Amino acid sequence: MFQKLFSFLFGISGWKVCGNLPSNHSKYIILVGPHTSYKDFLVGVGARNYLKFSPYFLIKKRFFGIPILKNFLKHINGIGVENQGNNSLVETISEEIKKRDNFILMLTPEGTRSKVKKIRSGFYYIAKKSNIPIVCIGLDYPTKTLSISEPKHIISNLKKEIEYYTNYFSGFVGKYPERGIKKI
Repeated sequence: MFQKLFSFLFGISGWKVCGNLPSNHSKYIILVGPHTSYKDFLVGVGARNYLKFSPYFLIKKRFFGIPILKNFLKHINGIGVENQGNNSLVETISEEIKKRDNFILMLTPEGTRSKVKKIRSGFYYIAKKSNIPIVCIGLDYPTKTLSISEPKHIISNLKKEIEYYTNYFSGFVGKYPERGIKKI
């Protein structure tokens, strides 16, 4: 029921999709940005149902403390995490990816809706450790467009990859542009 409702709402809201999700990869990370508003979550839930795929995503564990929200988040593949800033999450996610035949993980490169000086690096370590590609989905609010990139494997060092993804997402305008990612 939720899938049809969110797909319908996404369709009538005026958002459009440019590009396609990879059909030749069963495991990959999707980076979605810029993440500047809680509305990004609603657009994302609508898009996932519109595109008919079911990625996992990380969300603050405290949201699972709200009974009705807990069931909804579990239903749509939410994984509750604490903001620890250490390698244990990278290890845990990497192990889950290795164990499964299909695993799509959706992350925001900023890791928050607030303004950040630089994007986080967890996606880099997960992709590198799991040897899976990264697909970017740029949210552009002025044009109501979701732009899906081609899959890209990690090929450089951390600094160059962070620079690449920072510059990629700086080309999109979030709901609150002042919180967006700035080009390096």
